[in-house]
Amino acid sequence: MTAGQEDRFSLFLTVEAACQRHQAVWDTDFPAFAQAFAKFQEHVAEIGRLAADQRSAIRGATRQKVRTRRAMEDSARQLGGALAAWAAVNGQQPLAERVYLSRNAWHKLRDTVCLDPRRVVRPADGA
Repeated sequence: MTAGQEDRFSLFLTVEAACQRHQAVWDTDFPAFAQAFAKFQEHVAEIGRLAADQRSAIRGATRQKVRTRRAMEDSARQLGGALAAWAAVNGQQPLAERVYLSRNAWHKLRDTVCLDPRRVVRPADGA
């Protein structure tokens, strides 16, 4: 939920609690209000269930994304390090400098850049 949605949901919960505290006043004398309040409670409960589902789904997906990203970074660093070592041994220092990225440099790369390996290797002209 957004902050505004959280605020509105909090308001709904406050109204629900106030109505429940004063149920003796409206329960028998105002059947239309009682019916509307019952429907209101159903909606509040449904919002609560949906919000809980939304939070758990995002947390789980975020954790999985972080684990996957770390695994990709580790594998890419090993491959880049091996290629940089090969390039250095074979007198290809410019290539070695372009293909090696530190752990911090990998961490700073945006997801969209990481999806395209051609964008990860720095161009020879330094651009």
